[in-house]
Amino acid sequence: YRDLPLSLAKKKLQQGDKACIRFKTPEERTNYIVKDLVRGKVSFPSDTLGDFILIRTDGSPVYNFSCAVDDALMEISHIFRGEEHLPNTLKQQLIQSALGFKTPKTGHLSIILGKDKKKLSKRSGAESVEYYKKEGYLPIALINFLALLGWNPGTEKEFFSKKELIQSFGIEGLNLSSAVFDENKLLWLNEKHIKALPEKELLKLMQSFLEEQESRDKDLKNLIAPLRSGFKTLKQASETVKIFLDKGFFIQESAKPVLKWPKSKVLLEKWLIFLQGLPKSNLDMEDFKPFQKNIQKEEQIKGKEFFMPLRCALMGCPEGVEIKILISLLKKEELMKRARKAQAYTSVV
Repeated sequence: YRDLPLSLAKKKLQQGDKACIRFKTPEERTNYIVKDLVRGKVSFPSDTLGDFILIRTDGSPVYNFSCAVDDALMEISHIFRGEEHLPNTLKQQLIQSALGFKTPKTGHLSIILGKDKKKLSKRSGAESVEYYKKEGYLPIALINFLALLGWNPGTEKEFFSKKELIQSFGIEGLNLSSAVFDENKLLWLNEKHIKALPEKELLKLMQSFLEEQESRDKDLKNLIAPLRSGFKTLKQASETVKIFLDKGFFIQESAKPVLKWPKSKVLLEKWLIFLQGLPKSNLDMEDFKPFQKNIQKEEQIKGKEFFMPLRCALMGCPEGVEIKILISLLKKEELMKRARKAQAYTSVV
């Protein structure tokens, strides 16, 4: 009923007919222009728009009408949102202009893709902020990572503090290409931010991932400095530290296949013999080097066949802290006790 006289329209409503309210667009074809802060001028032919609905037949406003009025009444100056909202922006600006409101400046950002190169969503692996908090990611690491999705500072710099981001961020750095949510990149940034934390602050942040008994352990503070080079998340850092606290050691599932390797059995046997013959209770790299050299020469065990099973016998998993750090943190008796636990998982030759 685009051209229905108003008097007749009112009469129909009085008779009980249902009606929605639409925005009337010009009959003659024209091009609408949206001035976008990221994409420049974006053109929309009017004949693709049609007379779009403002108020439904039940009297409720549609999304675009609500947004247009809400933004105007709150005096919103700038709007940044995903590129899929470009058609909505046109409708909202038309509504605001018709009502005599000032239109906000808008910028439409490239969408974020998942590993499958599809739009990131709950269905395609997107996680909540709460998930990353529980996994031990620092807020600033997540902010740093998200800022780099669709924005480039114009340099090779990727690691930013909050203050540096505020100083560097600008609209001119936003780009049109879709960014992939790379969890490895996020983990890398989180690791760098953890390394940048003062030791006291890091210890405080780790408390929520430790049991009360563990957080009060007298050895805890002394473990942070030597181990922190391997910390990637607060959760992983806490789990690493626990291994060196009382009753924290156990053979993890990831270690069991490694301990089944053919050369793991003889390696641990030689390791125990070496430890038994050691006259002192604390090891260092000068003690360890001859053992490593002999194993490589006599048993031809080197590379990952040497380090991964040995790490399993030291911390219960095949990857993580460097061997030289591990042997300096544990006394001879504890090293032997752990090696025997690991030995139980080796294959019978």
